[in-house]
Amino acid sequence: MNSLPQINKMHFPSIVGKPQKDLDKLVENLDGYYREWSKVKLDKETGLPKKDKNGNIKLRIVRESKGIIKEIQGRISNRILKDIKLPNNIKGGIKGESNITNARFHKGNRYIFTTDLENFFPSIKVGRVYETLLNFGFNKLTTHYITRFSTWKGEVPQGIRTSTYIANLVFLETDYKLIEFCEKNNIKYTRFVDDLTFSSQVDFGDKIAHILEIIHQSKFRINWRKTKYQGKQITTGIQLNPSRMIAPKPILDKVEFEKLLPQESPKPYTRYKENIDRVNYNKMKSIAS
Repeated sequence: MNSLPQINKMHFPSIVGKPQKDLDKLVENLDGYYREWSKVKLDKETGLPKKDKNGNIKLRIVRESKGIIKEIQGRISNRILKDIKLPNNIKGGIKGESNITNARFHKGNRYIFTTDLENFFPSIKVGRVYETLLNFGFNKLTTHYITRFSTWKGEVPQGIRTSTYIANLVFLETDYKLIEFCEKNNIKYTRFVDDLTFSSQVDFGDKIAHILEIIHQSKFRINWRKTKYQGKQITTGIQLNPSRMIAPKPILDKVEFEKLLPQESPKPYTRYKENIDRVNYNKMKSIAS
């Protein structure tokens, strides 16, 4: 299931370039290397703040590491985790993948089912990370250190470099179950971090209950308010039709606003739309050739 040679023989201190005694001291003093703040959750389709059932704006807790801990997490990501081969169905946290490539995977399909994993990162507890890494083939020493340096306050923090890699590994067993079921039923499946998308040319409404049961068995909670089965295709914030991808109206509105800004001003929404246009152009070019 992995592409790392002799994964059980890794010597973690050598890989990250720190003596074991120094690593042990850092593990006991993690609190001093994190900062925490709240960030407004934005709706992927509208760009507006999300609200709970009582009308209160929803906040996401971001936990960011710093100093030597951030450096070690970078080495864990670059020297260990990023080399683990994952299925092409996983689009989040993978070099060369994005919500745009995720949407392109489903382009042209008529029926689409989307769902979301609620509180994805904080719901992954330290024990589950340890068990996943051990089952994946890492030795106990490496498992111990990766677990400790990729979790804080007993869970996977949202905001550090290792989080998406770790979350991908934890959910991988469920990914494989979903991939197997979908391949048998001519359904396309992708996961972009905590957003799961299923699509097909034919109506697969009768298969959704089984899909949800597979997810339920993973012990992750489904966000029912973001669970939809529909014909109109909007995937990870990008509207699809059989021939091209279209940025949602809130994004286009922000692009128009950015046209009024000075030339040297940052224009993230303009760049985002340009990326979508580039994908559409390359697709049409490949068809023409």
